[in-house]
Amino acid sequence: MNELSAWLMSNLPADDQEVTLVHGDFRVDNLVFHPTEARVLAVLDWELSTTGQPLADLAYFLMPHYWPLGLNILSSMGSLKGIEGIPTVDDLISVYRRCRGIPSTLPSLNFYLALSLFKMAGIAQVLVALACMGNL
Repeated sequence: MNELSAWLMSNLPADDQEVTLVHGDFRVDNLVFHPTEARVLAVLDWELSTTGQPLADLAYFLMPHYWPLGLNILSSMGSLKGIEGIPTVDDLISVYRRCRGIPSTLPSLNFYLALSLFKMAGIAQVLVALACMGNL
């Protein structure tokens, strides 16, 4: 955690001026999908929403694509690799860029992926502490 924290602090994106509404927990299991069409009907679980860099939500959403197949952080947050109907990272980034009108690559995405992993590691530490105290 200390090494990743230091890396994050020394690699803050220089072009990090965009601020929008961000969800804070944007992931597949917080989406309600149409039963027969490939579209989202609702986004749930907004209690972590705030203002911030929108790439943070994209990176958090993409994070499970990078996990090993057997890794399940929470019962509902396992790897998304090889699951039928789940778009690839490249496809998701392409749709994101098209919808937001971003013509080039997302150069700071790796920073936000690392930040997402840091966030998840912090959440995992809290859950372990709560379990050790018998509060989970």
